[in-house]
Amino acid sequence: KNNQEKCSTCLKSFSSNSSLRAHQKVHEEQLELRCDVCGKEFSIRRLLVQHRRTHSAERPHVCSVCSRGFLLQSQLKQHQLLHSGIKPHSCSHCGKHFRTSQNFHRHLLIHSGKKPYQCSHCGRGFRQSNQLKAHMQVHTGVKLYGCQRCSMRFSDPRQLKKHHKHPCEPEPETLL
Repeated sequence: KNNQEKCSTCLKSFSSNSSLRAHQKVHEEQLELRCDVCGKEFSIRRLLVQHRRTHSAERPHVCSVCSRGFLLQSQLKQHQLLHSGIKPHSCSHCGKHFRTSQNFHRHLLIHSGKKPYQCSHCGRGFRQSNQLKAHMQVHTGVKLYGCQRCSMRFSDPRQLKKHHKHPCEPEPETLL
């Protein structure tokens, strides 16, 4: 077994040099399906071609109404629903219509009562991950929402809205 040839890429052993060379073509083909900009690998050449467009301004699928370009045909089709006004997804509970299945499924959570995103600090549930993210600021002490009239800051935009319903004292101008 001492005369075995080893692949320098994956260290797999082969009994002959010709077997090793045949095997190394596998790695060469894999390299061909790797993005030369970011190194991401693909198993299908078409997906690599689509991915490469993300690094360039190339948007081959163009809307005939507004001339906006898209990487994928499916993105263009989704966009064209904006111009047509068609909202193909309808809620059987309340009759509300939605352009995208993503928005439709998010809406259905309202009727189901499900709140799949749970706060690890207090257990409060949320329907959307961005709602949980905003809520976490309550626990971290981060207060992103500031009043334009005074120095009060809030971790929740609803608190700021409630604050705006009442008059507040503006901060005095500091004289230099």
